[in-house]
Amino acid sequence: MTLDANGGVAGGAFRVGGTIGTPLGIPKYDITADMRHPNLVRFVRAFDPGFKPANPRLGGLSMAVKLSGSEDAMAITGLTGKIGPTSVSGEGSYRAAGADGARPDVKLSLVTSTIPLSDFLEAPPRGRRTQQGAGQPSGVSPARTGAGGASAGQRWSREQINTDALGVVDANIDLRAEAVLYKTFRVDQPKIVAVLKDKVLDVQRITGTMFDGGFEMRGKVDGRGVPVATTSLTVTKANVGKALFQAAEFDIATGILSFGMDLSARGRSELDMIRALSGKGKIDVVDGVVKGFELKRVSENLKNINQLAGLLGALTSAMDGGETKFSSLKGTFDITKGVMITNDLQLVADAGAGNARGFVDLPRWNMEMNADFRLTDHADAPPFRVRAVGAPDNPRRLFDFQALQAWVLQRGIGGLIQNLVPGAKNSDGGQQLQQQQQPRPEDIIRGLLKGLGR
Repeated sequence: MTLDANGGVAGGAFRVGGTIGTPLGIPKYDITADMRHPNLVRFVRAFDPGFKPANPRLGGLSMAVKLSGSEDAMAITGLTGKIGPTSVSGEGSYRAAGADGARPDVKLSLVTSTIPLSDFLEAPPRGRRTQQGAGQPSGVSPARTGAGGASAGQRWSREQINTDALGVVDANIDLRAEAVLYKTFRVDQPKIVAVLKDKVLDVQRITGTMFDGGFEMRGKVDGRGVPVATTSLTVTKANVGKALFQAAEFDIATGILSFGMDLSARGRSELDMIRALSGKGKIDVVDGVVKGFELKRVSENLKNINQLAGLLGALTSAMDGGETKFSSLKGTFDITKGVMITNDLQLVADAGAGNARGFVDLPRWNMEMNADFRLTDHADAPPFRVRAVGAPDNPRRLFDFQALQAWVLQRGIGGLIQNLVPGAKNSDGGQQLQQQQQPRPEDIIRGLLKGLGR
């Protein structure tokens, strides 16, 4: 029997043509199918009304494929088309559900153009990007922050995760793409091998190149009962300057990054997953630049501490922005119940070094990180602190120079006293007065006024 059928579906059109042989009543198919729709989002919403992608203008849908075989088993060849902005081609096979209850089974080997993953994913509802918790006082900790506040409810969905789609078919997917884009991240030439069986999606391997470095990811989603997700991620020698961390005014601008992370979560909703998130990771960046302050300029200004005006310059130089080159930035972190904590983040930089510790509380969308910096050329100077507090995607950056300010003032005023007040003298390199020749208060004031009058 020759078949040539045309029809419409959800505002689009389809055509099916070919032959159907029926020896002994068992149909044998050799057909081609072609489907087109001008609006991919509208087409998907005909079957899933809740589909709300981040980019509502994905474009159209076009797909052509040849099917040959019986209704129990078919070969899939000549698969070509476009899904929104992404072109796709490939081949595979299909096996129908078995009498023993086995699910339909699909095997596909696909090649695609760039996949803008962020465009296809659901857009966060308004109000999620809250800055609840910004400006928390110093010393705030995750344990002392109210659980399940407004920010948690707004940012993370409480809607139950539906895993029914994982049980429709079993599948084996081998995909090669030109690139996969997710927000500011780009993985070039990714190779993805994934197996779906008995409602368990096992992403056995995702490999590729990210920012000129290596990228590897594995993961699993178990949709039986309460959803469980696990993943591991490794990035090796990636170029940070390729937009990896360039979204903030105070962040890593350039460098070579190696990164590793293992995560697991369990929950019925997105919020439950975040609250149960656990894992660990490590970061190592070499030969980089951090934006937001300039340690070298602070150090140079402090060399002029005999001039009190140098105090203001030393402090403002760190707050006016600038850049600091570093040779190493590394540390580890642990995640428990959605709270990431680090206590050993270390920076070795031009003119100084820093140690940071703090937390990022994902369920409550709050953070506090404290970094103490010491200046290499001023070994006896106390450290100064840089704090980042508030919402992780928009923290407030605060500087604490009190100890350094006191040290500079002490050294500067000591120098003036030594030069202006009779009887003042260095002792063992310090700014001290000889015990046997302590000046009177009026002598100090008179000397200071006389020096300033000059």
